[in-house]
Amino acid sequence: MKLDLSKLVGIWACTLSVAACTQLADTGSFSKTTPASKCTRMAAMKFDEGNVVRAEVVSSGDYRSSFDQPYKIPALCHIEVISQPTPVSHIVNTIWLPLENWNGKFVGFGSGGAGKHADYAAPAMAAATTEGYAAAYSDLGSDGKSGKQVMFTFGNGNPEKQTDWLYRATHLMTRVSKKTIQEYYGDSPSKSYFSGCSTGGQQALEEATRYPEDYDGIIVGSPGSNRTNIHMAMVWHYRTLFGDPSTALTKDHLALVNKAVLNECDELDGVIDGVVGNPAQCQFDPASLICEAEETEACLSAPQAQNMSLAYAGPHNPRTGERYFPGLPLGAELQAAAVNADVAAWGAELLSWSPGFAFDGDLMAFDFDKDALKVNAVLGHLNTSSDLEAFRNKGGKLLFWGGTYDVLTWDMIDYYERATSPAEDETNAFARLFLAPGAGHCFGGPGPNKFDSIGVLDRWVENGEVPKRIIATKYEDDDPKKQIIRTRPLCAYPAQAVWTGTGDTDDAQNFECRQPL
Repeated sequence: MKLDLSKLVGIWACTLSVAACTQLADTGSFSKTTPASKCTRMAAMKFDEGNVVRAEVVSSGDYRSSFDQPYKIPALCHIEVISQPTPVSHIVNTIWLPLENWNGKFVGFGSGGAGKHADYAAPAMAAATTEGYAAAYSDLGSDGKSGKQVMFTFGNGNPEKQTDWLYRATHLMTRVSKKTIQEYYGDSPSKSYFSGCSTGGQQALEEATRYPEDYDGIIVGSPGSNRTNIHMAMVWHYRTLFGDPSTALTKDHLALVNKAVLNECDELDGVIDGVVGNPAQCQFDPASLICEAEETEACLSAPQAQNMSLAYAGPHNPRTGERYFPGLPLGAELQAAAVNADVAAWGAELLSWSPGFAFDGDLMAFDFDKDALKVNAVLGHLNTSSDLEAFRNKGGKLLFWGGTYDVLTWDMIDYYERATSPAEDETNAFARLFLAPGAGHCFGGPGPNKFDSIGVLDRWVENGEVPKRIIATKYEDDDPKKQIIRTRPLCAYPAQAVWTGTGDTDDAQNFECRQPL
């Protein structure tokens, strides 16, 4: 029997590389591979950044996550890679590769809160893979379980897991995803993008500042980049509005205040639409609602009005007056009830990462002078740098966005102004900021909040189309399957959308972007 040495060499090469198998199949020296068979072979792959623990084909159709919502997906290769950069690390990276019609590009998606199971990113990954992108997500190594809220206690006394969560897991996900793409498709992505909001927005900025070569374009939504002060703001917000039972504001009280704010400021943008277009332009004093006689749900007591003013002012040092974080945006009163005792306690857990300060569950005991200074001195490294020069110099593009009813957005504006030059114009733009009037934290709110951010970023990176105006949509119940309530242009900051004076005020084409006077 005569041995075919060329086939033996081919078989040996195939055990080392899926790309080699593909090449052999294309030349006819090995059995023809299919996208599905290439997927299952990925299960044996090992990388410096981690080992593949799952590689299986998922058929096109409805993908149902633990959020119990089906998302349409194309046929894809679902891959999971476990990264363990330290003995205590356990980072789960989820990668979705379209079996067909890959567009040659890659999108990494950010997490939220303390880190979440991959189901959190399922809607975004489904949309991206449907458009032909390879997509990936990291759980940040914070022990996320499907459908469960992750607590910040995972980082207590564990600096390595804190580092994984802050930036290391995102970078490892990016590296292993690109290697997986190369192995599966036989080619590297031509362009790589990242998109995240909240904690995902901080991941985005950590990538831009620490690893500028990882991505060509980055979408930064309401970033949690001022991390320590965000968590102190949660405590402040709860304490001022709900902490003292004798002066706590009810939902009816918040609705009363919201109605008064809209009566005062809704029309400032030229349109009465139930949204304060620019909360920074609104001048409203809660004292105008103080009860003249008996206290009822139709008015505020003097302490309640004072607490409302403190919520608008934001957390500050009672001794020096230094403000740590912006306050509740005017118009967002109905969203304020979301920060209840459980949410505030969840946020306060991160403050216990500071040696010498242990949150004991008493939200009313936090000292915004001594405790706040201690936390910021010890945990300041959790707050992201605003030095974007390296990302700018390599030609990267940053698309910032946030809803004006989201307190994090107003902190983002400060970050954006510190990190970019006021002299920038379209010819040298590397960053653009878009505010969505009335939109909430990453989603929701009464204003338009859905738009194709990845498409906008891709056209900017690929074709040099600097975004000036993005059309956002408000759907009934924020569900794209339901009817459109309103469209509105989001304008490149500091420009604002202004109604032309004619046509339907719910139609974006009847608005133009104008610079503030």
